[in-house]
Amino acid sequence: MRSLFILFLVALMNHSAYAEDENSRTYEQGGVRIKTTITAHLYEWQVTNIDAPPIMKFQVETPRCYSQRPPDGWEWSFDTTGDEIFYAWTDDPQYAIRTGQTSLFTARLGSAGGILGQVDAMISFDNDQAPVVFHDIWGPVPKPVSLVITVAITIAAIALFHVLLVGKILGKKKRA
Repeated sequence: MRSLFILFLVALMNHSAYAEDENSRTYEQGGVRIKTTITAHLYEWQVTNIDAPPIMKFQVETPRCYSQRPPDGWEWSFDTTGDEIFYAWTDDPQYAIRTGQTSLFTARLGSAGGILGQVDAMISFDNDQAPVVFHDIWGPVPKPVSLVITVAITIAAIALFHVLLVGKILGKKKRA
């Protein structure tokens, strides 16, 4: 069932992306490739420079996440206001992601939870070239309030059904 849901999401996303398996999705644009992989609560963005200038900055929306990790030699910050964005950058050209190189950025989904959704990411270079913006890549998004309410109502209904069923069974045993 999970596989069908993920395939459904893949079908809805933009056509510049392709799925390698049910846990990953690859996007290509402007000489850059981002492969998003989700394993349990870990989100990974593998950034590959196909034929762009050296990549010096990466940012992605990561609401409800913690333990963000950039590649070695990169610095990072996390904006906890607004869109909750994971920023990573290097000022040292030695650590830039050059043509043909790949680097990994990760974030863990927090206990507040979230679901798989579509977020934006941005890649910036070491020159004045305009950044490459990826819209609707896989990433964590907050659970919709309607989902939380539905789960709460379902749990309450199951508990009520259980109480009524146990009461009916115990009532029959007392009469016998």
